[in-house]
Amino acid sequence: MNTQPSLFETQPPPARSRHSDPSTSKAAARSVDANHLEGLVVDALRRHPIGMTSHEVAAYLDLSLVTVSPRFRPLVNKNLIIDSGEKRAGVGFRNSIVWKAK
Repeated sequence: MNTQPSLFETQPPPARSRHSDPSTSKAAARSVDANHLEGLVVDALRRHPIGMTSHEVAAYLDLSLVTVSPRFRPLVNKNLIIDSGEKRAGVGFRNSIVWKAK
């Protein structure tokens, strides 16, 4: 029996953890549904055409920043969102990237 997935089946991305991470970190990485979280981030950005910072997306989705912020780079790589080139004052008055959906 062929257990290899078809090229047309979508598979969730593999868990991301470092080889040196403790087993608890690896288990936590496997428990994250990255596709679902990426979809939430893209949807939030589509609903806000002026763009949002990662802190704003986290607040809008009522999720922690550490849950939301790792989703941005993969979404840029998938050509779904962009760094708008704008910055906005974020937490602690630091400038934050304003992200926009494509």
